[in-house]
Amino acid sequence: MMTTSRLMVLLCMAWVAPQLVYSQETNLPDIRSVADSVYGLNDLLINGRMYNKTHRRANGHPYFPEETFSPGAVFIKGEKFDHLLVNYDAVLDELVLEVRESLPWGKYLVLNNKLVDSFLIGDRRFVQVNTLPVNTAGRIYLEKVFEGQFSLFATHQKIFKSEYSQFNPNGIFLASPATYLILENGSFYEVTRKKQWLDYFIDHKKELKNYLHKHKINLRKANFEQLKQVAAFCNGF
Repeated sequence: MMTTSRLMVLLCMAWVAPQLVYSQETNLPDIRSVADSVYGLNDLLINGRMYNKTHRRANGHPYFPEETFSPGAVFIKGEKFDHLLVNYDAVLDELVLEVRESLPWGKYLVLNNKLVDSFLIGDRRFVQVNTLPVNTAGRIYLEKVFEGQFSLFATHQKIFKSEYSQFNPNGIFLASPATYLILENGSFYEVTRKKQWLDYFIDHKKELKNYLHKHKINLRKANFEQLKQVAAFCNGF
């Protein structure tokens, strides 16, 4: 079955072709640009399905890092698509695209995770686990927090709690604690807790403890920037 995007491209070509008859040379990129300007999206990018937010009346939201769709970019098969509005549904573990102009079937699309290599939400990068040497994280997308002698990743997950109450008559979305993983030499090592960090960098245990104490960093509650700082410090080992 012909996809809507291909149909639109063919219609655009049919509109442009007669004009090219009178041109001395055919300019195929112009045909593509006309198609893109009319439809606004590329076949690779829209290779997914319609997105429906679940439990719309519940308190909270399923997204990470925030509810609003943010400027970002998507990398698919080596091609970068930027100037997009994207968000990450941390309940369904899906990348969602907000289309500039609503398509016939809706305004939001779930992008095909088998095609997406990575994406940016603002300055925060997420990668598809199948692009990594191992896939034991239990999620489709991981946030890359740091990259150096080792890489530090974070998993983000939300759950919908259906225990209805006076304060949450339609349920509530709750964030699960993030899990942090070091990827080195093709293997993942969890470093969510302080002890796990100290055990991983056992030869520099004292230095790391002093650093955390000096900068008043609680690894269990550390924010994104603090974790980057700790990882950069450990990278010096």
